[in-house]
Amino acid sequence: MMACSRMPWSGFLPRVFSPSLWLSSRARLVAARAIGVVALSIAWTSVQAQTSAPVDQPTEACRTAFLADLVPYQAEYTSRLAGLRLATTQSLSRTDQGYRLETRGRVLWRSMTEVSEFRVDHSGHLRPSTYSYDRNSRRHDHQLQFAADNHQVTAIYRDERHRLDGDSALHDPLTQQLQLQMDLACSDQSQGQPLQLAYTVARRDRLREYRFERINRTWLRTAIGWLDALQLLRTDTSGTRETRIWMAVEHFHMPVKIDYKERDGSQYRMEIESLRIGDHAIRGRASPPEQGPPATTNGDTVRVPGFDD
Repeated sequence: MMACSRMPWSGFLPRVFSPSLWLSSRARLVAARAIGVVALSIAWTSVQAQTSAPVDQPTEACRTAFLADLVPYQAEYTSRLAGLRLATTQSLSRTDQGYRLETRGRVLWRSMTEVSEFRVDHSGHLRPSTYSYDRNSRRHDHQLQFAADNHQVTAIYRDERHRLDGDSALHDPLTQQLQLQMDLACSDQSQGQPLQLAYTVARRDRLREYRFERINRTWLRTAIGWLDALQLLRTDTSGTRETRIWMAVEHFHMPVKIDYKERDGSQYRMEIESLRIGDHAIRGRASPPEQGPPATTNGDTVRVPGFDD
């Protein structure tokens, strides 16, 4: 659930929790930001999407069909940090008012919960109403409350209220991830077409901008098999953090792998363990298919020939 700039997916999964009782200060920094990146919270508030001129705007029909076919889903991710296994689960379900997107993480006795309640407007855009991030930490816990027009957010952080205003409709970290998936699914990704997306993300009491750029398309080996994956590069406003996200093209562009690099060079990886959409457990191919010119292999990836040559 890379989608891959809460991860991870702020928007991308890692923002899970701080193992502050058992890791060094540097490891705590990596864990706090990485486990919350893809959240794939793949880290990774308010969101505003913009596409570059060559990319067709996603259509209302495509967005509506995308969400209708995706609900419900459950994705499980795993990673290792300082010898410890970190487990994260993300799920999407319907509610009486709209939809609920939730991420839960656990390592040893520490846990984290992240929840977004949102609806879909007439044009197929996600409109969050409330968002909460809870890991029993005053430094990280916060809530977001959205105005009816989604142009204003009230952030409650460290017992203080902060007003955040945007020029257009705003999103939280979780809906940013899902909005990215929808934008990718409904955009023109034909050969030779550039793809760039930008999202203004509010985390805790401030706004940040995350930029996504398509790198390539590869066959990626995962725990659920080989997947046709779109690789994106996410950078933040300062340019000091870098996140690479692989998103499953044939499965609603779900984030399936996230590599996160901190400004001090620390690295973190989160990978898909299982994925269920509706009543179906998703499985990839047993091996990458042979098609066109011989593909080049690089570790667990095989480039799809002709996609962006």
